[in-house]
Amino acid sequence: LTVDFGRVPVGAVTERVVEIVNMSPVPSRFTITAVAPGPLCDPVFACGEYEGAIEPGGSHTLKLLLSPSLVTPHPLVGHFRVRAVGGVASSMITCTGMAEGPKVVLEESYISFGNLECGKVGTGTLHIRNDSSV
Repeated sequence: LTVDFGRVPVGAVTERVVEIVNMSPVPSRFTITAVAPGPLCDPVFACGEYEGAIEPGGSHTLKLLLSPSLVTPHPLVGHFRVRAVGGVASSMITCTGMAEGPKVVLEESYISFGNLECGKVGTGTLHIRNDSSV
């Protein structure tokens, strides 16, 4: 299962939910383990809880969170393993998203001061625009 968070502003927290269903005729306990990221990765994904129980035929809503702390040029990826307690099988949830930072644009590529006499001061305006929600 892959959960796409889309573009998330740096410093913001975005939530997605996944429904876990117990299709067995008996109650089932489960655990969720975050699969460790690489040594240079920032653990930006989190799970609202890491264990629980579901009644027979019931379901449980699992909250997944993305909170990027810096902009990276590559997608953010995190993994969570869901395992029934006492069971051998497990399922992997892969979370993806992009951290969004400011998108600064200079509206002019130059500033013209015209012809100035030596020793005189000229002024010009440079417009800077942020095309991001950050």
